[in-house]
Amino acid sequence: MIKALINQPQSKSSSSFRKKYSGKIVHLNKIHNKLSVANIEACNKGMISNNSIIINVSSEDLRADSKDNIEIYSIKYHDSKNTTYSEFCKIMEKAVNIIDDAEITRNKDRIYIICDRGVNRSVSIAVAYAIIKKGWKYLEARDYIETQKANRI
Repeated sequence: MIKALINQPQSKSSSSFRKKYSGKIVHLNKIHNKLSVANIEACNKGMISNNSIIINVSSEDLRADSKDNIEIYSIKYHDSKNTTYSEFCKIMEKAVNIIDDAEITRNKDRIYIICDRGVNRSVSIAVAYAIIKKGWKYLEARDYIETQKANRI
């Protein structure tokens, strides 16, 4: 099971938002047959399947039990107006390369992109992958993800 090492205190204004997105996973099989986005609560609730890869762009450090066969790749990605275009491109390139690396993903069942709420950072990486590797237009990727979110588990 995956656990966040640091649980940040939540403000009262974010409590209803956290309830809405608590422990959610969205499968994006049309973008990549193993790709999902999720939030940190999905990790804490044990919803991440064994034999998987996690691209962690959350603000928390994650650790997995060795028996779960989960590999975690952490990428520093601050959801901020101060992130430069160059920094953003490097983040996207790292994440896309992990998703696209057959040596890493061949024997894994799922690839999860994890951020705090499963809304901004993880979704931006999924959109970038769809645009860069699948040739999708931005609106096509965004609309697909929004449709999948409506059907999330």
